[in-house]
Parts: sequence; C-alpha cells; structure tokens
Amino acid sequence: MPLPSTGVLIAAAATAVVAGCILFDRHRRSAPDFKEKLREKRRRQKHQAEAAQREAEMPSQEALQLFLRQRWMTAMQLLNEGNPQEAVPLICSVLRMHSEPMQLLNRLQRELPGEIYAMIIHTLQSEMQEGN
Repeated sequence: MPLPSTGVLIAAAATAVVAGCILFDRHRRSAPDFKEKLREKRRRQKHQAEAAQREAEMPSQEALQLFLRQRWMTAMQLLNEGNPQEAVPLICSVLRMHSEPMQLLNRLQRELPGEIYAMIIHTLQSEMQEGN
C-alpha cells in the first residue's frame, strides 16, 4: 500500500486546523453573552485610548510652571516700565492657571500699589461675571 505524499498530509492538516478554527469561532459567537462582552471590551479600549489622548494633551507640570513663570516675569517687567494696562491681563491669566491663586493674590496685595491691585481685582471680577 503506497504512503500518501507529504503535500497531501500537509493539506489535510491545514484543512483540519481551519475547520477547527471555524468550529471554535462559531461556538464562541453563539455564546449568550458574546456580544455583551465584545461591547464591554471595545468600550474599555475606547476609554483607555481617550484617557491616553487626554493625558498626552495635558502639558507637563514643569512646562506649565515654566509658562507661568515667563508670563509672570513679562507682567512684572511691564509693571516696572509703567504699563499696568498690559500687565494686568497677564497677571490675571497667571492667577487663573496657578495652583494656589489666593496665596498669589495675597502676595500681590502686599507688593503692588493699591490702584494696580484694584485693577487686577476688577478684571478678575468682570471675567467671572462674563463667565456666568
């Protein structure tokens, strides 16, 4: 009795593997909670991708501190040059982004002349009213 060739054996094995995969997939998809698990898995993946994107978009703490420091220095330079109208919006933006704005406001109250501090307070109040 002649032995089958190697090619025929490989084709039969491949057919058996493909048939097994098809049967397994059919059995998996016919499970009652398959669609629910699939939706949950996709939902988790979507939330993870969105969280990663939000995290990537957020500036690092060091970059934020550097940005705030630059704005602060520019505002102080403008105040020293006698240009409070341009300095006040910069100071207000630093206050909005600062982690402890009340401490910064207290420092400004001690260090700045009263009329400039009043301009800052007035600007912050008008921005808050426009936001509401």
